[in-house]
Amino acid sequence: MKTYGLPYKGYKDKICEKICSLFPIKENFYDLFMGGGSIIHYQLLQNQYKNYYANDFNPLVAKAFDMAIHGKFKNETRWISHEEFDKLKNVDPYVAFCFSFGNDLKSYAYGKDVEPYKKALHYLIVFQDESLTKEIFPNVDFSFVHKHGLGVIELIEKQGGTAIDLGCGNGALTKALHDKGFDVIGLDASDEMLKKARENNPGLEFRKAYATDFRLEKPVDLIFSNAVFHWIDRGKHPQMLKCVYDALNFGGEFVFEFGGRGNARMIHSELAKVFAKHGYEYKTNYFFAG
Repeated sequence: MKTYGLPYKGYKDKICEKICSLFPIKENFYDLFMGGGSIIHYQLLQNQYKNYYANDFNPLVAKAFDMAIHGKFKNETRWISHEEFDKLKNVDPYVAFCFSFGNDLKSYAYGKDVEPYKKALHYLIVFQDESLTKEIFPNVDFSFVHKHGLGVIELIEKQGGTAIDLGCGNGALTKALHDKGFDVIGLDASDEMLKKARENNPGLEFRKAYATDFRLEKPVDLIFSNAVFHWIDRGKHPQMLKCVYDALNFGGEFVFEFGGRGNARMIHSELAKVFAKHGYEYKTNYFFAG
């Protein structure tokens, strides 16, 4: 099912299509007290009106919606502490929506006991930085992402050539491809990850690019990707595959690994139960959620 708008007060995601089917087609569309913006989001996608207007009693909501539809959150990876939340919640839509409990824009999402664990997992998953998890769990090895990727590299049949590491993260697997004999470039959309990749691998080339719209000067022999594609909205997978197709030489290899349907079924099922218990609907657009 498609989703519209931002989860917030007045969120009409489930019924917006039915509501919008009742509207007459005129020149202007007005959404007063837009709430999560489901109605105006749906109408924008239909492109049936010349002009669109929306407001809300909370200006931060309208600002968040405007930033979202213009792609301003594409590279957002920040971790926000409780202290930062209290300082920024009234001016920064990312902080207010993503780090408030139940999207209430007022209360921090995590208790004091839970916050260090959430931060450690954020750094591990988003930045592939193991330092905080090692402090909390000194006897556990959390370098699983790129270590599993080493096994994926063994699937490559070519012996050297030009290559792209698509969604390179901290560059650990880019370095492994280089060591395997490839003239490789790492691509990633995160400035923080690219900074870490360059610091860890000063002799290698890394570029900022999105998996769904990257372009190369000339095709390469190999495109490699590990644990990336399940984070891309399923509706954008055709764009991503088109980019890969255009970037590969004839006879080139596309070697990749990502979470598939059902990979995290038990986790998502339990999360849905907990959300429902508190009166919320649990949703995810990620490919491995089924």
